[in-house]
Amino acid sequence: MKRATLLTPFLVMSLLFLSPVAVFSDGNIRLVDHSQLVDAWNASQIRFVVDWNSALQSHYPGMSGYFRIPNLAVMEEIPQVPDVPGVGMGWGDTYDGREDIIAAWQYAFGEDPDLTGGKIHFCVFAPCQISSISFGIEDTTGKFKSWAWTVGESGAVPCDAQACLLFSLDGGVGEGGATSFYEDSGFDIQTVLYLMFDANGQWEDTLDSDPFGFHQRVWTYWTNIYIEEATLIQPTTWGKIKSLF
Repeated sequence: MKRATLLTPFLVMSLLFLSPVAVFSDGNIRLVDHSQLVDAWNASQIRFVVDWNSALQSHYPGMSGYFRIPNLAVMEEIPQVPDVPGVGMGWGDTYDGREDIIAAWQYAFGEDPDLTGGKIHFCVFAPCQISSISFGIEDTTGKFKSWAWTVGESGAVPCDAQACLLFSLDGGVGEGGATSFYEDSGFDIQTVLYLMFDANGQWEDTLDSDPFGFHQRVWTYWTNIYIEEATLIQPTTWGKIKSLF
């Protein structure tokens, strides 16, 4: 197992202190290579989510009491997904046995890009104790647009296998094969601050613990995260075209 970069709730303050200046980015987020993940990590752009929000409430109604702050790790690979760097998230404890528990992490842009016309791509490995995953975007006013997928043999996200999704951020119900969709009234895709990745699942002591070293039995692994922006074709004139010949 290759070395991981870890983030726990107890280390976040020191991490933020050591990285006071964020790396600003536009909508061209690309978290594919290990170096890109490490750069985002060191700039405190990869963070755990600490507060329940409207997107989580929409997908997991009435379950705020089952929300947990996770541990995070930037990995070069895991045994289940060899040679693929990603973000590992583990959460829960033995007292959560056989309860659905929820956790989330986010990517902070550092500014508020316009994601109109963009497409999000990400892959996720979800063990079979995971029942659903979701992805959301949050604007500068704290409003969300979010999609969720049931994890299982049928559908876009099978368990115990890496599933990759590519879909339009302009879309809504059913986009990317999503099983549920939510959008706050007044959400503004032109001023997005965060991407959010979350999941819920059950802790069972008989299951293997996470591959990140946290000894937690509810976990997910997120890889190949990037946004494809809309291609804009600029108008030209015949005179400009002639000058090329």
